[in-house]
Amino acid sequence: MRKSFGKDTKKGITYKEKKEAFIPILKINILTKMVLITVSVYMAKIEFFSFILKNLRTFVPTF
Repeated sequence: MRKSFGKDTKKGITYKEKKEAFIPILKINILTKMVLITVSVYMAKIEFFSFILKNLRTFVPTF
């Protein structure tokens, strides 16, 4: 039985092909995490500023 270097004998897929197939999945994961972080920061900002606007009368002294 002959084994070729760098090949998965069962599937016949090289390590390079596996790596090339994995890179787009990694990019999608990174993009998804970036979008989730951006959305969570944006929502936190909206929540913070809406809280300030709701309680504006308590922050600004009345004359």
